[in-house]
Amino acid sequence: MLPALLFSSCSVKKYLGEDEYLMNKAKIKGAPPKADEDLMNLVKPKPNSRFLGIGKWRMRIFILFDNDKEKGLAYWLRKNIGERPVILDSTAVEQAVMQMDNYMFNEGYFQSRSSYEVDPNEKRKRAKVTFNIEPYIYYGISHIEYYIQDRILDSIVTSDSANSLIHPGQRYDSNVLSQERERLTTLIRNQGYYNFNREYIYFEVPVDTTSIVKNVKVGIGITLRQNYEPHKVFYIDTIFVEPDYRVLYPEQQDTFTVEGVVFVANRSIINPKVLKDFIFFEPGDEYRIEDEKSTINKIAGLNLFKFVDVKYVEKGTRNDSSLLDAFIRLTPYRQYDLLTDLELRTREENQQITQTPVADQFYGIAGSITLRNKNLFRSAIQHDIRLRGGLEYQTEDIGKSPFLGDYQFGVSTGLNFPRGFVPWKFRSVALGVNSITSLNLAYLFEKNSDFKRQTGTFKYYYQLQRDKFTYLFTPFEISLVSTDRTPEFDAILERFNNPLITNLFDRHLLMNNRFTAIFTDKPRTQGINYWYIKATPMESGGLLLYGIKKWLSPEPPPGRGEEINTYQFAGVDFYQYYKTELDVRFYQVFNEHEQMAYRLSGGIGLPYGNSKVMPFEKRFFIGGSSSVRAWRNGQLGPGSYRDTRPLFQRIDQSGEILLEGNTEYRFDMGDITEGAIFMDFGNIWTLNDTTRAGSIFYLDQFYKQIAISGGIGLRLDFSFFIFRTDLAYPLRDPSLVSKRLFSLDNPRLNDIRLNFGIGYPF
Repeated sequence: MLPALLFSSCSVKKYLGEDEYLMNKAKIKGAPPKADEDLMNLVKPKPNSRFLGIGKWRMRIFILFDNDKEKGLAYWLRKNIGERPVILDSTAVEQAVMQMDNYMFNEGYFQSRSSYEVDPNEKRKRAKVTFNIEPYIYYGISHIEYYIQDRILDSIVTSDSANSLIHPGQRYDSNVLSQERERLTTLIRNQGYYNFNREYIYFEVPVDTTSIVKNVKVGIGITLRQNYEPHKVFYIDTIFVEPDYRVLYPEQQDTFTVEGVVFVANRSIINPKVLKDFIFFEPGDEYRIEDEKSTINKIAGLNLFKFVDVKYVEKGTRNDSSLLDAFIRLTPYRQYDLLTDLELRTREENQQITQTPVADQFYGIAGSITLRNKNLFRSAIQHDIRLRGGLEYQTEDIGKSPFLGDYQFGVSTGLNFPRGFVPWKFRSVALGVNSITSLNLAYLFEKNSDFKRQTGTFKYYYQLQRDKFTYLFTPFEISLVSTDRTPEFDAILERFNNPLITNLFDRHLLMNNRFTAIFTDKPRTQGINYWYIKATPMESGGLLLYGIKKWLSPEPPPGRGEEINTYQFAGVDFYQYYKTELDVRFYQVFNEHEQMAYRLSGGIGLPYGNSKVMPFEKRFFIGGSSSVRAWRNGQLGPGSYRDTRPLFQRIDQSGEILLEGNTEYRFDMGDITEGAIFMDFGNIWTLNDTTRAGSIFYLDQFYKQIAISGGIGLRLDFSFFIFRTDLAYPLRDPSLVSKRLFSLDNPRLNDIRLNFGIGYPF
């Protein structure tokens, strides 16, 4: 019954009048390259969406559950997933044709003509609409002329003509002309012309469609003010700052002056001298719109004020210039925040301390409480104190004390400074950039039936952001890891006899520094392709400690020649290593409902100097809900190596080389529902580990050891977060002799992996 209703064409007819048709398809024909998508966006309403270009199942769901009820499952499906049948509207089609003509004209196809054809199917009451575009030839720009009546503005514009977005020889495009108008407006307003706006700029583009030469001259003009007066330059006279501005119930405020800036406040919530550093203009300065934008952005970036507003009042004139009083009005947030985060999770693991390969279901709960002071010492310094706890226990522990299971507890504190700790003048580096310096101290305690682990970490890093780039400098990070093992667990490690595994549970010291650069050109508006690139070209560990030890004791201590690390610092092993990583993502947006996401990432880590292996915390693992999803995290690789001993599957499956990639097709299924079809691939390798057969990276072999998984996913978009589920299947397993390629004859459904997550996997 249900399939018949979903695919019956008769069910659509009840929504159609006598002379009405379902708008089944819309097609653009004859459009120039790269214009199809823009032209199709002008078609409104669009035909009902199709699933993978096949069936209009969202429309079918609407029809199936269309009733008078305003609640219940049927109502929810109709409202959130269903889609009302789209009826052909000739008026809307003709409007789209007019808009297509305008679009083509603005793209430089001045002789273009658009039309449409309707192909109806009387029996099925459906129609296909074909929009025919006759673009002819596009026009280019032959030369550019300026018509600027103000001689000073003329010199400003012509001297900057090298940065113009319009050049002879390029194709005419009205969008580029609009961008040039905005560029010129900003250029002129940055020269003190406060009252100048884009309306003073005009373009002249005479078109001769009868000419054989398909070129146009572009004239750029700037008019004078009313009464043919020249434009005036403005200077800042007095700056007023109201750090506790309130529209409702304003209080009588005192005034006081700090370094030439007048503060209107009984008591500023922030030290006036600190706030003064984030104002990028001073009395006597020529007005610049960039200074105004930098001031707004930097003060807003302090996260102390709900609203940041800069207004100007004209006052007096002097010759050909005028004066401005600047009013900076700030409405503060609360100084303290209490943030809570509760997470309920389940996970299936295969980590038995015994040799019995039994998969157990674990249940866990974790949460954190953060107290945040956003204005420590009234200096815009953010201070966080965070408590975090987690509890996990096996199903066999239910009915017993939950503390017989695994649990962890952590506390951390951090200071975020709204500027960089740099040896040169702060103002010279702060203009146009956002910078934060952070100091963090953390302690984590973990306990399970085999060991107790304590980790203490101190970290200092500096973040700088400008335009599309973010730079993270970590000049210093140090961690001390200490593990207290049970005698039973020591016996297991002794039987295993692997230095790497033993090292995981030894006391050791990590000191490193690194540099990371992030680039993204993600637009604020939807519908545009964009990139995300994150590179960590340098992470180096242990260099300073090694230098100190070599200075104090040039010769290695006797009896440590066979150890993982030659030297110790204060009686604790420390590591030297070098690591680099790269993560490249590209998001191809087809339309507002569909996109492709691609990711390729890799990295390599090398021990050197004092160390023979990479520290366990810095090695690579693969698998999990955001990686190769048919494997759990840490249960794939390295290479074709496979350890069937449950205890060591996650411990032993790590490497020094990583290569992985993902491809995911994402599509809307409803107002809050999204679907995905994905494929993942990748693996990890070691450099010279002969104890794990098949784990070493070889150029002529590694591609044969790539694992592949594929699957489907469902996402629920609740605006403030996205809940994600993925079903993944291993299509190729390099640890098996047959590689187990997927076969319809033997699908092995037991190998399907269910993943949960928050947010997109990449």
